[in-house]
This record gives sequence, C-alpha cells and structure tokens, in this order.
Amino acid sequence: MSELFRSIKRAWGNFVGPEATRVDNCIAIGSAVIGLIGAGLRAKRRGANGKIAMIMAVMAADLVGGTYVNNTRACVRGYERAGQGTMEHLTFAALHVHPGVVGWADRSFRGVRPGVVWAAAHYSYMVLSTAAIRSCPSQRRVLGVALAAGGLCLDGSLGRSPVAPWFAWTYYPKLLMGHAAGSLWPNENLQVRFRVDAQPYWRDAPLHDQLIRSFCSHATQRIWHSQHVKGAGCNVRRKRGSTPDTAVRLAKYFGTFAELWMNLQSQYELRLERPALR
Repeated sequence: MSELFRSIKRAWGNFVGPEATRVDNCIAIGSAVIGLIGAGLRAKRRGANGKIAMIMAVMAADLVGGTYVNNTRACVRGYERAGQGTMEHLTFAALHVHPGVVGWADRSFRGVRPGVVWAAAHYSYMVLSTAAIRSCPSQRRVLGVALAAGGLCLDGSLGRSPVAPWFAWTYYPKLLMGHAAGSLWPNENLQVRFRVDAQPYWRDAPLHDQLIRSFCSHATQRIWHSQHVKGAGCNVRRKRGSTPDTAVRLAKYFGTFAELWMNLQSQYELRLERPALR
C-alpha cells in the first residue's frame, strides 16, 4: 500500500510540480471539479446529448484545473527543469487536440461554418505560438501574455463554440501563458534557491542543511534502507558531494525529480565560485 501511495504521489507531483503546496493542490482539485460540473451543465442546457456533455465536462476539468496548475511557480519550475527543452514543450502542446474535440461536438450547432476550420485555426495558432515563445526565451513572459490574448481575439473572430464558450479562456492561458512561457514568474523564481552562509560549506551542504540534518538519526536511515543502500550512503559526515545515484534515490523516495536534487548541488557550487572571480 505504501508503494502504491508513493506511486500516486509521484504521478501527482509530475502533474502539479514537486514543490506544490497543499493550497496549490486544493485549488487545483477544486477548480477542476468546478470546471467538470459547470461545463457539463452548460452543454446540457445548450441541447447537447449526454455523451457530448460528459466529454465537455472531462475536458473542462483538464483545462480549468490546468489553467491554475500550469501558472503556479511549482509547475513552471517543473516544466523548466533540466532536460525539458523546446521539443518537450512542443510535444506537450501538440498532445492538446482539444480544438478538434470541441469542433466535433459543435458539428450540430455551427450551421454553415465547418467545425474542422475552427478547430484547425485554434490548434495551429497554439502550436505555432508555443514554438515562437520557446524560440525567444528572453521575451517569454511578454510573448506568453500577448499570444494568449491573440488566441482570445482569434476565438472572437471565428465565433465562440456554442457548446463550450469557455474553451479559449482556458486553453490559451494554460498552454501559452503557463506551460510555454511561465509568464507570471521572473527568471529568478524558476531557479532552485537556498541560503548560503558566510562560512564555506563542504560540497553537499545544501542537501545536508535542507534534508540530511533534519533526518540524520532515524528517518534518514529509513530512506536509504528503503532503497537498499547501507547507512554510509547517507553522507551525514560531509565527506563527499551529491551524486546522480543519491539524487535518483531521493527523488524516488520523495516523489520529486532527480534534477531538483542535482540542481541544489550545482547551484551551490556556482555560488561558491562566483565570488572568487570578482
């Protein structure tokens, strides 16, 4: 049961970001539930059948909840971690074929305007905008807001979906402002930060101060024993730096990313080297 719980926690952490707080989790779940109920009822009132109403409800849970989640600092930092480049962002964006689903659901409401044109315009705009944002990282915050606003204008010019009029107001803030750009957060908020004292630390000080010292008696041994590593792997004596093996094991135990633990080490070492070059 504990392994199942860790797997669920790890999967949720990958979705909302490993640094998400309880408040973030509560708002994410609450907004998804509101979107689920509201979109389903809206579709039914517009005359959609039960199947279409259910599909719109599930899609709204993803988009409404995702609009909040993808714009939190925890989630943006997760998306901007090491190993997440332009291709990963474009792949994530390309998987969001929601305009096609909405166009299909609208087929009985659109009259002479074919749903495929509406869907293709929204989807193409989103993918191209994601590529533009990722190609200009120095302007990501401005581009995220501007292109999200452009998506809303596009929706207005094409005509809002009768069955999902809320679509553009969640689709573009989630994917452009949040996932592609992280528009709400400056660069310094996307880096792993920690306190550096005046006294020089040994190389693994961040992990020691933020984790090991708090658990160096009983709890730390539990972590390493659960990973089938002898107690010497705890590194509580400050004799060596963090290793990829240590980072992977910590990430597995706490349901976070291995890059998070390695970044603590690399950021700290950079902090030590910079004063020497001034």
